[in-house]
Amino acid sequence: MRLHLAAITLLCLQSGFAHAECECRCMSGQNRPICSNAMELPPLCAPSACPLEPPSIQPLAAPQLPPLGTTAVT
Repeated sequence: MRLHLAAITLLCLQSGFAHAECECRCMSGQNRPICSNAMELPPLCAPSACPLEPPSIQPLAAPQLPPLGTTAVT
């Protein structure tokens, strides 16, 4: 009886880890399934807001303008 219980417990544990190879990650602004094994079925990813990616180029420098009513910056 204990052997059967141990076998059932191991089967349950293995089936719980079968889906651990796929997870939902943000890619290109969308939540997409990523699997480490091609044989795994990808999970259905719930739509969610992905964090904004930082810009890939440097921002433009602010122009140095003289104060109003003057002709030069001091």
